[in-house]
Amino acid sequence: MYNRACREGLRPLGDHKFRRGVKTAYFFDTYEFTRWFSDRLLWNTVPGDVTTVPDVPSIVKSRPICGDNANSVLLNLDKVRHFIFLRDDIPFRKKSDKAIFRLAITRRPHRERFMRMYFGSECCDAGISTPRPEYPPEWTKPHISMYDHLNYKFILAIEGYDVATNLKWIMSSNSLAVILNFFMFLPLSFLIILFVVYCSFAFLIFSCTTCTMYLAPTSALWPRLYTYSSTNFWIFS
Repeated sequence: MYNRACREGLRPLGDHKFRRGVKTAYFFDTYEFTRWFSDRLLWNTVPGDVTTVPDVPSIVKSRPICGDNANSVLLNLDKVRHFIFLRDDIPFRKKSDKAIFRLAITRRPHRERFMRMYFGSECCDAGISTPRPEYPPEWTKPHISMYDHLNYKFILAIEGYDVATNLKWIMSSNSLAVILNFFMFLPLSFLIILFVVYCSFAFLIFSCTTCTMYLAPTSALWPRLYTYSSTNFWIFS
């Protein structure tokens, strides 16, 4: 709560009520805590994927990790979507020697570029679940569950507006999350820094017969070179 001289953009906690137009998950995840404070106190919250720092101290679910981000106060919002943990009974070595990509690509040019580069490649099962007229129809593949993803050793978690939503549940599995860049923190990202079982793309090389992916692992949990001859999918550490 913020109750100093600079009050522009802040509103009383007493106005924080569930009504039409209020995002349900965000409301209940904040009301869980705000209900214990005086209605006269002032506060602000910014829902959604926040990639900038608010002008006043505000409750957010994501924030930039660089610069002065003191006004971005993290709270684990939208928990029903972002705090999902899976039970993965498939050992890593028994998973398919391939990567899988099933993420929304609309208005996300870097994900679209990935689809154009790697759709149909031998090392990656790339596809989208919702058909869109602006994309080739062959890109559309049947929807698969989160547990179906766990049959693959590598799961693409390319960021959208900030960190990819699937990155968090991948972290609870025996599969390896593959990301492009890690610029934003979500609350769970503190656990990600502790466990660091993800890796970042250094660069990709693809030809008609081979797909070699050079990755820069950030964890001592992957200390050696893995070579998967069935798909020519290599990870260098």
